[in-house]
Amino acid sequence: MRQDGAAIAAFRRLSHMVLGCQLKNVVGISARTNVTGPGKVARSEGKVKRVVDHRLRS
Repeated sequence: MRQDGAAIAAFRRLSHMVLGCQLKNVVGISARTNVTGPGKVARSEGKVKRVVDHRLRS
């Protein structure tokens, strides 16, 4: 049982590093990432809100 926990922790650390590198290479930004277990991130609730860009064009 203890080895499984260590393997999962090592996999999460590796996933964290790979995800950060891929994000930097593809999008060009650095971001803090956190790899969690399945079902840990809450699903969005309600309808999607439309975003309107009100910036002045130059």
